[in-house]
Amino acid sequence: MRNRILVPLLSCALLALIAAAVPSLGLMAQRRTEQMISNRTQVLERVAELARSVEPDRATSGSALETYVERHRQIHREHLLILDSTGQTVHSTGGLDKDSPQVSTLLRTYGFTPPRVQVATIQPWSPDRALMAVPIEMGNDLSGGVVVLQADLTGARRDIRLAWLFALGMVLLLAGVLVMVTSAWSRWVVRPVLRLDEAANRLSTGQRPEPVQTAGPPELRRLARSFDSMAQALTSTVEQQQALIADTSHQLRNPIAAVRLRVDLLQQSATTQQEPSLHQVQADLDRLEDTVDRLLVLAELDHQINAEPLGSAVSKEISLIEPEVIVHHWQARATAAGVRLRAVGEPVQTRARGAEEMIDNLLDNACKYAGEGATVWLRARREADQVLIMVEDSGSGLAETELRYVGHRFWRSSRHTDRAGTGLGLSLVITLARASGGTAEVTRSDHGGLAIRLTLPAVER
Repeated sequence: MRNRILVPLLSCALLALIAAAVPSLGLMAQRRTEQMISNRTQVLERVAELARSVEPDRATSGSALETYVERHRQIHREHLLILDSTGQTVHSTGGLDKDSPQVSTLLRTYGFTPPRVQVATIQPWSPDRALMAVPIEMGNDLSGGVVVLQADLTGARRDIRLAWLFALGMVLLLAGVLVMVTSAWSRWVVRPVLRLDEAANRLSTGQRPEPVQTAGPPELRRLARSFDSMAQALTSTVEQQQALIADTSHQLRNPIAAVRLRVDLLQQSATTQQEPSLHQVQADLDRLEDTVDRLLVLAELDHQINAEPLGSAVSKEISLIEPEVIVHHWQARATAAGVRLRAVGEPVQTRARGAEEMIDNLLDNACKYAGEGATVWLRARREADQVLIMVEDSGSGLAETELRYVGHRFWRSSRHTDRAGTGLGLSLVITLARASGGTAEVTRSDHGGLAIRLTLPAVER
């Protein structure tokens, strides 16, 4: 989440910084170019002024024009060419010639009235030299010739390069400061959200979350306090509910035991007519006791899930699941229910606590509800670091509208209310699988009945 905030924010800020830096670099180059042009224009105008006083044929040795031109060449290492109105050379320092390609192009383009500025804005990659020229004005808008200067751009180019490097260094420095400030700010904003996310994840897995530290913007601090209050109220309600179930189940044991004792005493003196009723009472007591036992197991598992992370029910001992052995153990019960049992797959090992109990509950449900003549398959295999166990049958199954309720505590299909059961078997399986860090999924079998698929942690190879 922090990256989702940081990346767009930094991108916009850096783009704004670049958008401000690029024109600044251009302005630096333009100012240095104007400075160079101004200096060289002064030189050209001075030479043009001296050339107006020279005889039309050529400058004499030792004249002020020759002295000035030679001195400029020695100091700046730049060559000058002076042409009269007929195109004849008045003076040249030797580095320029009127027949050279650059000078010829300049004269063909502008003649003897060139513009005073012909140098483009200097860049760090510009050429070393560039031609500049001014006309020798004789009055009445007449040109008495032209002065051509081969300007040296290396100094200006070096200055521009250094200015750009300094500017880019400042941009990088500002970008670094911007990254640090933005990163710190986004961390300050996002940290409470991450803590809320962690606390919400703990709450969703049934654990009591730690109080969220109030930090960050005021809105998030208020949200954190509200979440803490909600989480505390929710976990307290769940714990009270679990405690009520556990306490009620424990308190029911003594009355059930007392009723069973009285029924046993009554059976000793019961008449033939009374015995069926007493047997029915015994069956109801067995069902009630089984319900209490299952409720106690569920309460214990719920408490364990709340107190520890998911996967805490992974046992240190290894459970070996052998489909053939399990089916052989259940064969008599299945035959009595009119159900055929089939084993598919090889033995697998898992560390899930209560793996055998889960499979027993699934097979018990299948034998009870698949229906006479149905076939029940127990399948087991390993995939990567998981063990897949499936119990499916070819019975009548459940309606689509009923599948959503499978696994809810005490829920039973209206078609099965005449059969023994508590409605807690699949709920216990789902809770055990979840406590072990696995899953339990109920779907419709390809054979017509139900298919319950367990995914449990496998033993490391």
